[in-house]
Amino acid sequence: MGTRLGPNILEAGAFAEKSERPEIPLFKNYSYEDGFLGIGCNLGAIFEDRSGTIWIGSTNRLTAIHHESEISDTVAPKSELTNIQLFNENIPWIKLENNMDTSFVLGNGATVGNFQFSNISKWYYLPENLSLAYNNNFVTSNFIGISQKHNPKIKYQYQLRGLYESWSNPTNRTEVSYGNLKPGNYLFMVKAKHILLLQPNT
Repeated sequence: MGTRLGPNILEAGAFAEKSERPEIPLFKNYSYEDGFLGIGCNLGAIFEDRSGTIWIGSTNRLTAIHHESEISDTVAPKSELTNIQLFNENIPWIKLENNMDTSFVLGNGATVGNFQFSNISKWYYLPENLSLAYNNNFVTSNFIGISQKHNPKIKYQYQLRGLYESWSNPTNRTEVSYGNLKPGNYLFMVKAKHILLLQPNT
């Protein structure tokens, strides 16, 4: 099935075990990130030959999809926290590891002080077990899903336990902000998953 965003190819056998609605077949969308470089799909310009190769005619080129030779990325993305901001400002956490008794004013006028953390993470140099002053309560978390293959089709769900006990709806956004947090203990969690199969509109 051709769309303006690239072809949608029916996934053989991909029904009930992967869908909340088993009566709806599942499709994989092939977009620019998957190697489909055409501009949309021309009407009636899709053909599958005897070898199983699917030929797609687009506005500016002919594309062949060798569906059976694809290598699926079966390993779930690894979720990583990449930044923690206060009041929408980056904080030099690694420089503060030995200066937790300091306070400073951000570019937007907010004062940061009276904070503690146990250590700095290895890869992104972020504070672990962070404790903030009650009035340093506008926090932004940035995150990413790391995949074995370059796959921009990753969806995220997150929750701030202590504020919400349910996960967010799936999104492709990689940051979330929480403002006016009340004093308390919070645990931010994020999970990522590949989005390879798309359901058609019903």
